[in-house]
Amino acid sequence: MMLSGEFTFAPIGPSAKTGARLGCLVCGNKPPIETPALLVHTLGGSLPSIPSDLVKDLPVRLALVDLSEVSDLLKVEDPSSFFALSKDTATILFPGSMLSTPLGVVSSKGVMVDTTNGRKEVSVSTLIEAAAKIRPDLTAALSDDPPLGSTRKRVGKALERTSKWLGAHLSAQPATAASPGAEVAGCGVLVGSVVGGVDLVARKHSALDIEGRKEAVPGVVVSGLGLGESPEERAAAVIASLEPLSDKTLRIAVNGFTTLEEV
Repeated sequence: MMLSGEFTFAPIGPSAKTGARLGCLVCGNKPPIETPALLVHTLGGSLPSIPSDLVKDLPVRLALVDLSEVSDLLKVEDPSSFFALSKDTATILFPGSMLSTPLGVVSSKGVMVDTTNGRKEVSVSTLIEAAAKIRPDLTAALSDDPPLGSTRKRVGKALERTSKWLGAHLSAQPATAASPGAEVAGCGVLVGSVVGGVDLVARKHSALDIEGRKEAVPGVVVSGLGLGESPEERAAAVIASLEPLSDKTLRIAVNGFTTLEEV
């Protein structure tokens, strides 16, 4: 599947040994990434406890950059120049925080997140502005992840907000595009967030909403897990999040997955 510009994802098929879903992801002019691939979490664009001069010798192909951890760097012209990553490493910009539990405080504009500059609201516009500076290969869309035990009404509102924010991000892209590659608007490829907590029906609806925009949003992040649900609830939520997706849809596991079997 052609993602955007020089971004492609091609499914190969199931592994004969494990049954894992195999594929190949190409991000611009960077070397192809065989999937499944390890998504390495960084701290402010650096690998924890690893000197920057050693990073180039590590086979890190795909790295997650939390917006909450690089908020200080957004004051400079080119934040990515401070990242201790190889030029061949593809990056994914994540609007939340991997180091703190979602606060569950949301509004029609965005989500409250603990950042290196204190607690701040992340909106679609702030995410787009950050991505335009960082220029990641992929950007995860803003999501409302309802806390465990949320009412059906609260979960429904989360789906509504997440869908609205995704649409707003897509609508804003042409206006904020910067050459070269106007079609990616400096944000790389936009991937949607499947939300719904442990409500299986809600997760399916969320996935279908993204799948319906697959020409513009060719991938998903399985979001809102690791919030206290049981392994059984998590497994069911993952299945519900992925069942509606086509084989050509890129799938990204960010948080909440504790075993290789779940991944």
